[in-house]
Amino acid sequence: MHYETASLTGSNGSCERIEVTDYFQPGDASWSDAFDRVIAVVESRAVAGTEQYTLPDIFLPDHGADYGIFRPISTRLPLKFKGEGVRVVALQGFAGKTIPLAAGGTEVNSSMMIFLDGDKGSTTGVVRNGAAVGKGITLDCRDTAYNGIYMERMTYATIDCEIQFPADSGVQIGPHCWGMSMYSPVIENFSNYAVRCLPHSACNGMSIVNPRFWGEFKTGNAGILFDKDAECNGFHVSGGFIEKVNYGVIVAAGNGPIVFTGVDFEQCQVSVVRAATGDFTGKVIGPITLENCFLHSISAVKVYADEAIIHVRGCRLFPDSFDFETDSFGRGVIHASNNRYDAGFVNAPNANLVFDDCSGLTRNIWNYLPNRSNNFYPALDVRNFQFPGAKFLQSSGFNFYSNHVDGPAGQTVSRSDWWVSEYHHKTSPGVLNKIIGVRLANDAGQNSFQPMVNNATTCGAPGASWAGGSTQVAFTVVSDEREKQQLQEISDVERRVAAKCKLLLGLKYKLNDQVAKLGDKAKWHFGTSAQRVIAAFEAEGLDAMDYSVVEYHEWDEIEPVTDKEGTITLPGQPAGNVYTVNYEELQAFVLSVI
Repeated sequence: MHYETASLTGSNGSCERIEVTDYFQPGDASWSDAFDRVIAVVESRAVAGTEQYTLPDIFLPDHGADYGIFRPISTRLPLKFKGEGVRVVALQGFAGKTIPLAAGGTEVNSSMMIFLDGDKGSTTGVVRNGAAVGKGITLDCRDTAYNGIYMERMTYATIDCEIQFPADSGVQIGPHCWGMSMYSPVIENFSNYAVRCLPHSACNGMSIVNPRFWGEFKTGNAGILFDKDAECNGFHVSGGFIEKVNYGVIVAAGNGPIVFTGVDFEQCQVSVVRAATGDFTGKVIGPITLENCFLHSISAVKVYADEAIIHVRGCRLFPDSFDFETDSFGRGVIHASNNRYDAGFVNAPNANLVFDDCSGLTRNIWNYLPNRSNNFYPALDVRNFQFPGAKFLQSSGFNFYSNHVDGPAGQTVSRSDWWVSEYHHKTSPGVLNKIIGVRLANDAGQNSFQPMVNNATTCGAPGASWAGGSTQVAFTVVSDEREKQQLQEISDVERRVAAKCKLLLGLKYKLNDQVAKLGDKAKWHFGTSAQRVIAAFEAEGLDAMDYSVVEYHEWDEIEPVTDKEGTITLPGQPAGNVYTVNYEELQAFVLSVI
Protein backbone atom coordinates (compact mmCIF):
# COMPACT_ATOMS: atom_id res chain seq x y z
CA MET A 1 0.00 0.00 0.00
CA HIS A 2 1.43 3.39 -1.04
CA TYR A 3 -1.19 5.73 0.38
CA GLU A 4 0.59 6.38 3.68
CA THR A 5 4.01 6.89 2.07
CA ALA A 6 3.05 9.13 -0.80
CA SER A 7 6.07 10.39 -2.71
CA LEU A 8 5.76 14.11 -1.97
CA THR A 9 9.24 15.57 -2.02
CA GLY A 10 10.87 18.93 -1.51
CA SER A 11 11.39 21.14 1.53
CA ASN A 12 7.85 22.43 1.33
CA GLY A 13 6.32 19.03 0.64
CA SER A 14 5.82 19.60 -3.06
CA CYS A 15 6.70 17.45 -6.06
CA GLU A 16 6.34 17.60 -9.81
CA ARG A 17 3.76 14.82 -10.20
CA ILE A 18 1.86 12.06 -8.45
CA GLU A 19 0.84 8.86 -10.22
CA VAL A 20 -2.69 7.66 -9.55
CA THR A 21 -1.57 4.03 -9.82
CA ASP A 22 0.44 4.48 -6.61
CA TYR A 23 -2.83 4.99 -4.70
CA PHE A 24 -4.79 1.96 -5.86
CA GLN A 25 -5.34 -0.56 -3.05
CA PRO A 26 -6.22 -4.23 -3.19
CA GLY A 27 -9.94 -4.68 -2.83
CA ASP A 28 -10.86 -1.38 -4.53
CA ALA A 29 -13.94 -1.95 -6.69
CA SER A 30 -12.95 0.87 -9.06
CA TRP A 31 -10.41 3.63 -9.47
CA SER A 32 -12.67 6.13 -7.69
CA ASP A 33 -11.00 5.46 -4.32
CA ALA A 34 -7.52 5.94 -5.79
CA PHE A 35 -8.50 9.31 -7.27
CA ASP A 36 -10.06 10.34 -3.95
CA ARG A 37 -6.87 9.42 -2.09
CA VAL A 38 -4.60 11.34 -4.46
CA ILE A 39 -6.77 14.45 -4.30
CA ALA A 40 -7.09 14.22 -0.51
CA VAL A 41 -3.31 14.15 -0.12
CA VAL A 42 -2.77 17.12 -2.44
CA GLU A 43 -5.58 19.18 -0.91
CA SER A 44 -4.43 18.47 2.66
CA ARG A 45 -0.88 19.53 1.84
CA ALA A 46 -2.21 22.73 0.20
CA VAL A 47 -4.09 23.62 3.39
CA ALA A 48 -1.46 22.56 5.94
CA GLY A 49 1.62 23.89 4.15
CA THR A 50 3.12 27.06 5.60
CA GLU A 51 5.48 27.68 2.68
CA GLN A 52 4.49 28.15 -0.95
CA TYR A 53 3.10 24.86 -2.17
CA THR A 54 3.35 23.94 -5.86
CA LEU A 55 0.53 21.64 -6.88
CA PRO A 56 1.84 18.48 -8.48
CA ASP A 57 0.48 17.08 -11.73
CA ILE A 58 -1.90 14.16 -11.26
CA PHE A 59 -0.58 11.62 -13.74
CA LEU A 60 -2.50 8.67 -15.18
CA PRO A 61 0.00 6.18 -16.61
CA ASP A 62 -1.01 3.52 -19.10
CA HIS A 63 -1.46 0.46 -16.90
CA GLY A 64 -2.99 -1.72 -19.60
CA ALA A 65 -6.67 -1.14 -18.76
CA ASP A 66 -9.31 1.58 -18.38
CA TYR A 67 -9.66 3.72 -15.27
CA GLY A 68 -13.22 2.79 -14.34
CA ILE A 69 -15.00 5.06 -11.83
CA PHE A 70 -18.34 4.94 -9.99
CA ARG A 71 -18.41 8.62 -8.94
CA PRO A 72 -16.99 11.98 -10.05
CA ILE A 73 -13.33 12.89 -9.75
CA SER A 74 -13.88 16.01 -7.67
CA THR A 75 -11.44 18.67 -6.49
CA ARG A 76 -11.61 22.16 -5.10
CA LEU A 77 -8.08 22.95 -6.37
CA PRO A 78 -6.92 23.81 -9.91
CA LEU A 79 -5.25 20.44 -10.37
CA LYS A 80 -3.60 19.37 -13.61
CA PHE A 81 -4.52 15.88 -14.81
CA LYS A 82 -2.22 14.35 -17.41
CA GLY A 83 -2.08 10.96 -19.04
CA GLU A 84 -0.51 8.88 -21.77
CA GLY A 85 -3.29 7.54 -23.97
CA VAL A 86 -5.59 6.40 -21.15
CA ARG A 87 -9.36 6.15 -20.82
CA VAL A 88 -11.39 7.08 -17.75
CA VAL A 89 -14.73 5.29 -17.98
CA ALA A 90 -18.03 5.91 -16.16
CA LEU A 91 -19.02 2.43 -15.02
CA GLN A 92 -22.55 1.10 -14.92
CA GLY A 93 -24.04 2.41 -11.69
CA PHE A 94 -22.11 5.69 -11.85
CA ALA A 95 -23.62 8.09 -9.27
CA GLY A 96 -23.20 11.83 -9.00
CA LYS A 97 -21.92 13.91 -6.12
CA THR A 98 -24.24 15.98 -3.92
CA ILE A 99 -23.01 19.57 -3.85
CA PRO A 100 -24.44 22.71 -2.18
CA LEU A 101 -26.06 25.41 -4.29
CA ALA A 102 -25.50 29.13 -3.87
CA ALA A 103 -29.25 29.63 -4.25
CA GLY A 104 -29.90 27.19 -1.41
CA GLY A 105 -30.38 23.45 -1.27
CA THR A 106 -28.26 20.86 -2.99
CA GLU A 107 -27.83 19.25 -6.38
CA VAL A 108 -26.52 15.93 -7.57
CA ASN A 109 -23.81 16.66 -10.13
CA SER A 110 -23.11 13.66 -12.33
CA SER A 111 -20.07 14.96 -14.19
CA MET A 112 -17.04 12.70 -14.56
CA MET A 113 -14.78 15.50 -13.32
CA ILE A 114 -15.80 18.41 -11.06
CA PHE A 115 -13.60 21.43 -10.40
CA LEU A 116 -15.46 23.42 -7.73
CA ASP A 117 -14.52 25.19 -4.52
CA GLY A 118 -17.62 26.19 -2.56
CA ASP A 119 -21.27 26.42 -3.57
CA LYS A 120 -22.30 25.79 -7.15
CA GLY A 121 -23.48 28.92 -8.95
CA SER A 122 -21.78 31.39 -6.63
CA THR A 123 -20.38 34.57 -8.18
CA THR A 124 -18.32 35.44 -5.11
CA GLY A 125 -15.30 33.86 -3.50
CA VAL A 126 -11.78 32.96 -4.55
CA VAL A 127 -11.01 32.03 -8.15
CA ARG A 128 -8.22 29.56 -8.81
CA ASN A 129 -5.84 29.54 -11.76
CA GLY A 130 -4.47 26.87 -14.01
CA ALA A 131 -6.59 23.71 -13.80
CA ALA A 132 -5.99 21.32 -16.70
CA VAL A 133 -7.11 18.04 -18.23
CA GLY A 134 -4.49 16.97 -20.75
CA LYS A 135 -4.56 15.56 -24.24
CA GLY A 136 -3.56 12.03 -23.25
CA ILE A 137 -6.85 11.47 -21.37
CA THR A 138 -10.19 10.31 -22.76
CA LEU A 139 -13.31 10.66 -20.59
CA ASP A 140 -15.87 8.07 -21.70
CA CYS A 141 -19.21 9.00 -20.14
CA ARG A 142 -20.99 6.02 -21.78
CA ASP A 143 -24.30 7.93 -21.65
CA THR A 144 -24.15 7.44 -17.88
CA ALA A 145 -22.22 10.45 -16.63
CA TYR A 146 -24.13 13.66 -17.26
CA ASN A 147 -21.13 15.78 -18.29
CA GLY A 148 -17.52 15.09 -19.03
CA ILE A 149 -16.23 18.06 -17.03
CA TYR A 150 -17.93 20.65 -14.81
CA MET A 151 -15.76 23.63 -13.91
CA GLU A 152 -16.52 26.75 -11.85
CA ARG A 153 -14.41 29.67 -10.62
CA MET A 154 -11.38 28.14 -12.32
CA THR A 155 -9.62 30.76 -14.43
CA TYR A 156 -6.97 30.23 -17.12
CA ALA A 157 -7.81 26.53 -17.24
CA THR A 158 -6.81 24.23 -20.11
CA ILE A 159 -8.96 21.39 -21.43
CA ASP A 160 -7.31 19.38 -24.20
CA CYS A 161 -8.74 15.93 -23.53
CA GLU A 162 -11.22 13.79 -25.47
CA ILE A 163 -14.77 13.35 -24.16
CA GLN A 164 -17.13 10.66 -25.45
CA PHE A 165 -20.85 9.93 -24.99
CA PRO A 166 -21.85 12.49 -22.32
CA ALA A 167 -25.54 12.22 -21.44
CA ASP A 168 -25.72 16.02 -21.55
CA SER A 169 -22.62 18.11 -22.29
CA GLY A 170 -18.96 17.51 -22.86
CA VAL A 171 -17.89 20.54 -20.82
CA GLN A 172 -20.08 22.75 -18.65
CA ILE A 173 -18.53 26.03 -17.57
CA GLY A 174 -19.95 27.75 -14.48
CA PRO A 175 -19.38 31.25 -13.11
CA HIS A 176 -16.07 33.09 -13.40
CA CYS A 177 -13.97 30.97 -15.72
CA TRP A 178 -12.25 33.57 -17.87
CA GLY A 179 -9.06 32.93 -19.80
CA MET A 180 -9.84 29.28 -20.51
CA SER A 181 -8.26 27.52 -23.48
CA MET A 182 -8.93 24.29 -25.35
CA TYR A 183 -6.36 22.96 -27.83
CA SER A 184 -7.52 20.29 -30.30
CA PRO A 185 -10.29 19.06 -27.98
CA VAL A 186 -12.42 16.14 -29.16
CA ILE A 187 -16.01 15.92 -27.90
CA GLU A 188 -18.24 13.39 -29.65
CA ASN A 189 -21.62 11.70 -29.33
CA PHE A 190 -22.96 14.28 -26.88
CA SER A 191 -26.68 14.45 -26.22
CA ASN A 192 -26.97 18.22 -25.79
CA TYR A 193 -23.85 20.37 -26.11
CA ALA A 194 -20.14 19.91 -26.64
CA VAL A 195 -19.45 23.08 -24.62
CA ARG A 196 -22.01 24.97 -22.55
CA CYS A 197 -21.26 28.36 -21.01
CA LEU A 198 -23.65 28.77 -18.08
CA PRO A 199 -24.91 32.13 -16.71
CA HIS A 200 -22.07 34.32 -15.39
CA SER A 201 -19.40 31.97 -16.73
CA ALA A 202 -17.64 35.09 -18.05
CA CYS A 203 -15.51 33.11 -20.49
CA ASN A 204 -13.75 36.28 -21.56
CA GLY A 205 -10.71 35.75 -23.72
CA MET A 206 -11.50 32.05 -24.10
CA SER A 207 -9.87 30.30 -27.04
CA ILE A 208 -10.82 26.99 -28.66
CA VAL A 209 -8.30 25.90 -31.29
CA ASN A 210 -8.92 23.12 -33.84
CA PRO A 211 -11.87 21.47 -32.06
CA ARG A 212 -13.65 18.33 -33.23
CA PHE A 213 -17.20 18.57 -31.92
CA TRP A 214 -19.30 15.83 -33.51
CA GLY A 215 -22.84 15.18 -32.38
CA GLU A 216 -22.99 12.15 -34.70
CA PHE A 217 -26.71 12.89 -35.26
CA LYS A 218 -27.34 11.51 -31.79
CA THR A 219 -29.50 14.18 -30.22
CA GLY A 220 -26.68 16.74 -30.12
CA ASN A 221 -28.45 20.07 -29.85
CA ALA A 222 -25.50 22.42 -30.43
CA GLY A 223 -21.74 22.43 -30.65
CA ILE A 224 -21.52 25.44 -28.32
CA LEU A 225 -24.25 27.05 -26.21
CA PHE A 226 -23.88 30.50 -24.68
CA ASP A 227 -26.62 30.72 -22.06
CA LYS A 228 -28.46 33.95 -21.31
CA ASP A 229 -26.20 36.25 -19.28
CA ALA A 230 -23.22 33.95 -19.67
CA GLU A 231 -21.36 37.24 -20.20
CA CYS A 232 -18.83 35.76 -22.61
CA ASN A 233 -16.75 38.39 -24.40
CA GLY A 234 -13.75 38.02 -26.66
CA PHE A 235 -14.53 34.31 -27.21
CA HIS A 236 -12.61 32.90 -30.20
CA VAL A 237 -12.89 29.56 -32.00
CA SER A 238 -10.38 28.90 -34.76
CA GLY A 239 -10.13 25.96 -37.14
CA GLY A 240 -11.59 22.52 -36.58
CA PHE A 241 -15.03 20.99 -37.04
CA ILE A 242 -18.47 21.42 -35.50
CA GLU A 243 -20.63 18.82 -37.21
CA LYS A 244 -23.70 16.59 -37.10
CA VAL A 245 -25.67 18.66 -34.60
CA ASN A 246 -28.96 20.54 -34.71
CA TYR A 247 -27.23 23.90 -34.30
CA GLY A 248 -23.58 24.71 -34.69
CA VAL A 249 -23.77 27.54 -32.16
CA ILE A 250 -26.60 28.99 -30.05
CA VAL A 251 -26.09 32.42 -28.48
CA ALA A 252 -28.53 34.00 -26.01
CA ALA A 253 -28.71 37.54 -24.60
CA GLY A 254 -25.77 38.97 -22.71
CA ASN A 255 -22.93 37.60 -24.86
CA GLY A 256 -20.46 38.91 -27.40
CA PRO A 257 -18.24 39.66 -29.16
CA ILE A 258 -17.67 36.08 -30.34
CA VAL A 259 -15.50 35.12 -33.33
CA PHE A 260 -15.28 31.93 -35.41
CA THR A 261 -12.38 31.71 -37.86
CA GLY A 262 -11.84 28.89 -40.34
CA VAL A 263 -14.36 26.53 -38.71
CA ASP A 264 -16.05 23.78 -40.73
CA PHE A 265 -19.73 23.82 -39.74
CA GLU A 266 -21.11 20.81 -41.57
CA GLN A 267 -24.39 18.88 -41.56
CA CYS A 268 -26.06 21.16 -39.03
CA GLN A 269 -29.65 19.94 -39.05
CA VAL A 270 -31.27 23.35 -38.38
CA SER A 271 -28.84 26.29 -38.31
CA VAL A 272 -25.14 26.99 -38.17
CA VAL A 273 -25.62 30.00 -35.88
CA ARG A 274 -28.76 31.00 -34.01
CA ALA A 275 -28.41 34.20 -31.99
CA ALA A 276 -31.66 35.24 -30.29
CA THR A 277 -32.53 36.96 -27.03
CA GLY A 278 -35.97 35.36 -26.82
CA ASP A 279 -37.30 37.88 -24.30
CA PHE A 280 -36.91 41.17 -26.20
CA THR A 281 -35.09 42.83 -23.31
CA GLY A 282 -33.14 45.17 -25.55
CA LYS A 283 -29.86 43.38 -24.80
CA VAL A 284 -28.18 43.15 -28.17
CA ILE A 285 -26.13 40.01 -28.83
CA GLY A 286 -22.75 40.21 -30.43
CA PRO A 287 -21.23 41.12 -32.61
CA ILE A 288 -20.77 37.53 -33.74
CA THR A 289 -18.28 37.11 -36.56
CA LEU A 290 -17.98 34.14 -38.92
CA GLU A 291 -14.85 34.49 -41.03
CA ASN A 292 -13.48 32.05 -43.63
CA CYS A 293 -15.85 29.33 -42.40
CA PHE A 294 -17.73 26.56 -44.21
CA LEU A 295 -21.46 26.88 -43.49
CA HIS A 296 -23.82 23.99 -44.13
CA SER A 297 -27.26 23.49 -42.63
CA ILE A 298 -29.90 21.14 -43.94
CA SER A 299 -33.44 22.18 -43.06
CA ALA A 300 -33.88 25.80 -41.97
CA VAL A 301 -31.40 28.68 -42.31
CA LYS A 302 -27.65 28.90 -41.92
CA VAL A 303 -27.51 32.15 -39.92
CA TYR A 304 -30.37 33.55 -37.79
CA ALA A 305 -30.30 36.82 -35.82
CA ASP A 306 -32.86 38.25 -33.37
CA GLU A 307 -31.61 41.31 -31.45
CA ALA A 308 -28.17 40.24 -32.63
CA ILE A 309 -25.45 41.62 -34.88
CA ILE A 310 -23.78 38.95 -37.02
CA HIS A 311 -20.96 39.45 -39.53
CA VAL A 312 -20.39 36.77 -42.18
CA ARG A 313 -17.20 37.40 -44.14
CA GLY A 314 -15.34 35.35 -46.70
CA CYS A 315 -17.32 32.18 -46.00
CA ARG A 316 -18.55 29.41 -48.27
CA LEU A 317 -22.29 28.76 -47.94
CA PHE A 318 -23.25 25.25 -49.07
CA PRO A 319 -26.71 24.48 -50.57
CA ASP A 320 -29.70 22.82 -48.80
CA SER A 321 -31.15 25.74 -46.80
CA PHE A 322 -31.76 29.48 -46.72
CA ASP A 323 -28.63 31.53 -46.15
CA PHE A 324 -29.80 34.32 -43.81
CA GLU A 325 -32.84 35.20 -41.71
CA THR A 326 -33.69 37.70 -38.97
CA ASP A 327 -36.74 38.11 -36.76
CA SER A 328 -39.84 39.58 -38.40
CA PHE A 329 -39.56 42.77 -36.32
CA GLY A 330 -36.16 43.70 -37.68
CA ARG A 331 -34.32 43.63 -34.35
CA GLY A 332 -31.46 41.56 -35.72
CA VAL A 333 -29.09 42.50 -38.51
CA ILE A 334 -26.71 40.41 -40.59
CA HIS A 335 -23.79 41.90 -42.52
CA ALA A 336 -22.58 39.55 -45.24
CA SER A 337 -19.54 40.41 -47.34
CA ASN A 338 -17.45 38.64 -49.97
CA ASN A 339 -18.90 35.17 -49.48
CA ARG A 340 -19.24 32.27 -51.88
CA TYR A 341 -22.82 31.08 -52.37
CA ASP A 342 -22.78 27.61 -53.92
CA ALA A 343 -26.50 27.65 -54.72
CA GLY A 344 -26.67 31.36 -55.45
CA PHE A 345 -27.86 33.84 -52.88
CA VAL A 346 -30.96 32.36 -51.17
CA ASN A 347 -32.57 34.57 -48.54
CA ALA A 348 -35.33 33.65 -46.09
CA PRO A 349 -38.58 35.72 -46.18
CA ASN A 350 -37.45 37.72 -43.14
CA ALA A 351 -33.94 39.07 -43.53
CA ASN A 352 -32.68 42.40 -42.23
CA LEU A 353 -29.49 42.16 -44.19
CA VAL A 354 -26.63 44.35 -45.35
CA PHE A 355 -24.99 42.48 -48.21
CA ASP A 356 -21.89 43.73 -50.00
CA ASP A 357 -19.46 42.19 -52.38
CA CYS A 358 -16.20 43.45 -53.83
CA SER A 359 -15.50 42.38 -57.39
CA GLY A 360 -12.47 44.01 -58.97
CA LEU A 361 -12.83 47.74 -58.39
CA THR A 362 -16.60 47.61 -57.91
CA ARG A 363 -18.29 47.38 -54.55
CA ASN A 364 -21.93 46.40 -54.46
CA ILE A 365 -24.12 46.82 -51.39
CA TRP A 366 -27.59 45.33 -50.96
CA ASN A 367 -30.07 45.89 -48.15
CA TYR A 368 -32.87 43.36 -47.72
CA LEU A 369 -36.10 44.27 -45.96
CA PRO A 370 -37.03 42.07 -43.00
CA ASN A 371 -40.72 41.82 -43.82
CA ARG A 372 -43.62 42.91 -45.97
CA SER A 373 -45.22 45.77 -44.15
CA ASN A 374 -48.20 47.93 -45.02
CA ASN A 375 -46.35 50.80 -43.38
CA PHE A 376 -43.06 52.27 -44.50
CA TYR A 377 -40.18 50.37 -43.00
CA PRO A 378 -36.59 51.69 -42.82
CA ALA A 379 -34.24 49.53 -44.84
CA LEU A 380 -31.43 51.94 -44.03
CA ASP A 381 -31.66 54.91 -41.67
CA VAL A 382 -28.75 57.18 -40.71
CA ARG A 383 -29.34 60.10 -38.33
CA ASN A 384 -27.03 62.59 -36.67
CA PHE A 385 -27.87 63.78 -33.17
CA GLN A 386 -26.87 66.90 -31.29
CA PHE A 387 -26.32 65.05 -28.01
CA PRO A 388 -25.86 61.35 -27.18
CA GLY A 389 -29.06 59.67 -26.09
CA ALA A 390 -31.30 62.59 -27.15
CA LYS A 391 -33.13 61.18 -30.14
CA PHE A 392 -35.23 64.30 -30.61
CA LEU A 393 -32.11 66.42 -31.23
CA GLN A 394 -31.71 65.30 -34.83
CA SER A 395 -29.66 67.62 -36.99
CA SER A 396 -29.39 65.71 -40.26
CA GLY A 397 -29.80 62.32 -41.84
CA PHE A 398 -30.81 60.19 -44.78
CA ASN A 399 -32.88 57.05 -45.14
CA PHE A 400 -34.26 54.49 -47.52
CA TYR A 401 -37.80 53.30 -46.80
CA SER A 402 -40.00 50.71 -48.43
CA ASN A 403 -43.39 49.12 -47.91
CA HIS A 404 -45.55 46.47 -49.48
CA VAL A 405 -48.86 47.52 -51.02
CA ASP A 406 -51.67 44.97 -51.10
CA GLY A 407 -53.30 44.56 -54.47
CA PRO A 408 -53.30 42.45 -57.63
CA ALA A 409 -49.88 43.73 -58.66
CA GLY A 410 -48.35 42.94 -55.28
CA GLN A 411 -46.14 45.95 -55.72
CA THR A 412 -43.64 47.41 -53.31
CA VAL A 413 -43.24 51.18 -53.18
CA SER A 414 -40.42 53.12 -51.62
CA ARG A 415 -38.96 56.50 -50.84
CA SER A 416 -35.69 58.03 -49.73
CA ASP A 417 -35.17 61.21 -47.71
CA TRP A 418 -32.12 63.41 -47.32
CA TRP A 419 -32.52 66.24 -44.84
CA VAL A 420 -31.11 68.74 -42.38
CA SER A 421 -32.95 70.67 -39.69
CA GLU A 422 -32.72 73.28 -36.99
CA TYR A 423 -33.65 72.53 -33.39
CA HIS A 424 -34.88 75.23 -31.01
CA HIS A 425 -33.98 73.65 -27.68
CA LYS A 426 -35.23 76.67 -25.67
CA THR A 427 -38.31 77.98 -27.46
CA SER A 428 -39.64 74.75 -28.97
CA PRO A 429 -38.13 71.74 -27.15
CA GLY A 430 -38.60 68.47 -28.98
CA VAL A 431 -39.66 70.14 -32.25
CA LEU A 432 -37.62 70.12 -35.43
CA ASN A 433 -37.72 73.46 -37.24
CA LYS A 434 -36.69 74.60 -40.69
CA ILE A 435 -36.47 71.10 -42.10
CA ILE A 436 -34.69 71.34 -45.43
CA GLY A 437 -34.66 68.14 -47.38
CA VAL A 438 -35.56 66.29 -50.53
CA ARG A 439 -37.48 63.09 -51.10
CA LEU A 440 -37.31 60.59 -53.93
CA ALA A 441 -40.70 58.89 -53.86
CA ASN A 442 -42.98 56.57 -55.78
CA ASP A 443 -45.60 56.25 -53.05
CA ALA A 444 -49.18 57.58 -52.99
CA GLY A 445 -49.35 57.58 -56.78
CA GLN A 446 -46.34 59.90 -57.06
CA ASN A 447 -43.15 59.42 -58.98
CA SER A 448 -41.22 62.50 -58.04
CA PHE A 449 -38.14 64.17 -56.67
CA GLN A 450 -39.63 66.63 -54.23
CA PRO A 451 -38.96 68.80 -51.17
CA MET A 452 -39.96 67.26 -47.85
CA VAL A 453 -41.82 70.42 -46.80
CA ASN A 454 -44.17 72.19 -49.21
CA ASN A 455 -43.14 75.68 -50.35
CA ALA A 456 -40.21 75.95 -47.93
CA THR A 457 -37.11 75.04 -49.95
CA THR A 458 -35.50 76.72 -52.95
CA CYS A 459 -33.45 75.07 -55.68
CA GLY A 460 -30.16 76.94 -55.61
CA ALA A 461 -29.50 80.24 -53.90
CA PRO A 462 -27.90 83.61 -54.66
CA GLY A 463 -24.19 83.00 -54.77
CA ALA A 464 -24.83 79.27 -55.21
CA SER A 465 -26.83 79.08 -58.42
CA TRP A 466 -27.17 76.16 -60.80
CA ALA A 467 -25.34 76.43 -64.14
CA GLY A 468 -28.44 75.34 -66.04
CA GLY A 469 -30.85 72.48 -66.40
CA SER A 470 -32.89 70.33 -68.79
CA THR A 471 -36.53 69.28 -68.61
CA GLN A 472 -38.83 67.44 -71.02
CA VAL A 473 -41.63 69.96 -70.48
CA ALA A 474 -41.91 73.38 -68.84
CA PHE A 475 -42.18 73.73 -65.09
CA THR A 476 -45.69 73.96 -63.67
CA VAL A 477 -46.28 76.92 -61.38
CA VAL A 478 -48.97 76.73 -58.72
CA SER A 479 -51.43 79.57 -59.50
CA ASP A 480 -54.50 78.72 -57.48
CA GLU A 481 -56.58 81.83 -56.72
CA ARG A 482 -57.44 80.30 -53.35
CA GLU A 483 -53.81 80.83 -52.43
CA LYS A 484 -53.86 84.57 -53.36
CA GLN A 485 -55.30 87.84 -52.06
CA GLN A 486 -55.59 91.54 -53.03
CA LEU A 487 -55.97 90.72 -56.75
CA GLN A 488 -56.20 94.01 -58.78
CA GLU A 489 -55.46 95.49 -62.19
CA ILE A 490 -52.08 97.16 -62.60
CA SER A 491 -52.06 100.99 -62.43
CA ASP A 492 -51.24 103.48 -65.20
CA VAL A 493 -47.91 104.25 -63.54
CA GLU A 494 -47.04 100.57 -63.50
CA ARG A 495 -48.02 100.33 -67.18
CA ARG A 496 -45.55 103.09 -68.01
CA VAL A 497 -42.85 101.15 -66.17
CA ALA A 498 -43.84 98.00 -68.10
CA ALA A 499 -43.46 99.87 -71.39
CA LYS A 500 -39.94 100.95 -70.42
CA CYS A 501 -39.08 97.39 -69.35
CA LYS A 502 -40.23 96.14 -72.76
CA LEU A 503 -37.46 98.18 -74.35
CA LEU A 504 -34.97 96.92 -71.77
CA LEU A 505 -35.50 93.32 -72.96
CA GLY A 506 -33.80 94.23 -76.22
CA LEU A 507 -30.30 93.76 -74.81
CA LYS A 508 -27.70 91.11 -75.63
CA TYR A 509 -24.68 90.36 -73.45
CA LYS A 510 -22.02 87.87 -72.46
CA LEU A 511 -21.47 86.51 -68.94
CA ASN A 512 -18.21 87.33 -67.17
CA ASP A 513 -17.46 83.79 -65.97
CA GLN A 514 -18.03 82.35 -69.45
CA VAL A 515 -15.76 84.92 -71.05
CA ALA A 516 -13.11 84.07 -68.44
CA LYS A 517 -13.33 80.40 -69.41
CA LEU A 518 -14.14 80.58 -73.16
CA GLY A 519 -12.89 83.96 -74.28
CA ASP A 520 -14.33 85.03 -77.64
CA LYS A 521 -16.21 81.73 -77.87
CA ALA A 522 -18.51 82.68 -75.00
CA LYS A 523 -22.12 82.78 -76.20
CA TRP A 524 -24.39 85.80 -76.49
CA HIS A 525 -27.46 85.95 -74.24
CA PHE A 526 -30.65 87.98 -74.57
CA GLY A 527 -32.39 89.71 -71.69
CA THR A 528 -31.82 92.70 -69.47
CA SER A 529 -30.13 93.70 -66.20
CA ALA A 530 -31.65 94.10 -62.76
CA GLN A 531 -30.14 97.55 -62.29
CA ARG A 532 -31.82 98.88 -65.47
CA VAL A 533 -35.18 97.48 -64.38
CA ILE A 534 -34.76 99.14 -60.98
CA ALA A 535 -33.98 102.46 -62.71
CA ALA A 536 -37.18 102.16 -64.79
CA PHE A 537 -39.23 101.82 -61.61
CA GLU A 538 -37.43 104.69 -59.90
CA ALA A 539 -38.04 106.96 -62.94
CA GLU A 540 -41.77 106.65 -62.26
CA GLY A 541 -41.40 107.09 -58.50
CA LEU A 542 -41.81 103.40 -57.63
CA ASP A 543 -39.58 101.15 -55.53
CA ALA A 544 -38.66 98.07 -57.54
CA MET A 545 -38.07 96.14 -54.33
CA ASP A 546 -41.81 96.26 -53.62
CA TYR A 547 -42.22 93.89 -56.57
CA SER A 548 -40.90 90.39 -57.18
CA VAL A 549 -39.62 91.30 -60.64
CA VAL A 550 -36.17 92.03 -59.18
CA GLU A 551 -34.48 91.07 -55.91
CA TYR A 552 -31.31 91.92 -54.04
CA HIS A 553 -29.43 89.27 -52.01
CA GLU A 554 -26.35 89.36 -49.85
CA TRP A 555 -24.60 86.73 -47.76
CA ASP A 556 -21.88 86.44 -45.15
CA GLU A 557 -18.60 84.65 -45.62
CA ILE A 558 -18.79 80.87 -45.25
CA GLU A 559 -15.67 79.26 -43.79
CA PRO A 560 -14.37 76.12 -45.52
CA VAL A 561 -14.87 72.76 -43.77
CA THR A 562 -11.73 70.73 -43.08
CA ASP A 563 -11.04 67.26 -41.72
CA LYS A 564 -8.74 66.53 -38.78
CA GLU A 565 -5.69 66.58 -41.09
CA GLY A 566 -6.62 70.06 -42.31
CA THR A 567 -7.70 68.98 -45.79
CA ILE A 568 -10.59 71.04 -47.14
CA THR A 569 -13.60 68.77 -47.59
CA LEU A 570 -16.14 71.51 -48.35
CA PRO A 571 -14.94 74.78 -49.90
CA GLY A 572 -15.92 78.08 -48.35
CA GLN A 573 -17.49 81.11 -49.98
CA PRO A 574 -16.56 84.79 -49.63
CA ALA A 575 -19.14 87.34 -48.56
CA GLY A 576 -20.99 88.93 -51.46
CA ASN A 577 -24.19 90.27 -52.97
CA VAL A 578 -26.13 90.01 -56.22
CA TYR A 579 -29.18 91.39 -58.02
CA THR A 580 -31.57 88.95 -59.72
CA VAL A 581 -34.43 89.20 -62.24
CA ASN A 582 -37.51 87.00 -62.22
CA TYR A 583 -37.88 86.74 -66.00
CA GLU A 584 -41.29 85.02 -65.93
CA GLU A 585 -42.77 87.85 -63.84
CA LEU A 586 -41.00 90.50 -65.95
CA GLN A 587 -42.40 88.99 -69.16
CA ALA A 588 -45.92 88.84 -67.69
CA PHE A 589 -45.49 92.48 -66.64
CA VAL A 590 -44.38 93.52 -70.15
CA LEU A 591 -47.19 91.54 -71.84
CA SER A 592 -49.73 93.71 -70.00
CA VAL A 593 -48.89 96.65 -72.32
CA ILE A 594 -48.70 94.78 -75.61
